[in-house]
Amino acid sequence: MLTKQDKAIAGITLSHGTLGILWIFWVASQIGYPVVFIAANLVLAVAGIAAGLGWFYRKLWAAYLAIAFYFVQLVHVLTPSFQWSFTLGFNFNIGLGWIDSGQLALNLFALAMLIWASSRAFAPNNSFKPTPLRGAA
Repeated sequence: MLTKQDKAIAGITLSHGTLGILWIFWVASQIGYPVVFIAANLVLAVAGIAAGLGWFYRKLWAAYLAIAFYFVQLVHVLTPSFQWSFTLGFNFNIGLGWIDSGQLALNLFALAMLIWASSRAFAPNNSFKPTPLRGAA
């Protein structure tokens, strides 16, 4: 049986991925539908949806996928020649920026979810342990 915390993590992750799809197409419509942007973010959104659904079904792989899902969104690097920024619309970034050189930021939302998901996935009372059969020795 899932704990309330596990249900919350699964729900947030599933919602994040699902609403992320809407965000992807909204942003893409504003900047001209760049194929690389859409493809990379759709892969991330589908991973979030899969992780959320898998977490509801108590699959251990879903915990690892959720951890990776939030890890990818943790750091944002924007320079004239390189960009690494994934948020799917949910972010609270704090960072340093230089007008012509770039920006380095940390997504505090992703950090909080990464810590929470990791702590639940590796907790001694996590929900991913198989339920013993009734009457089994």
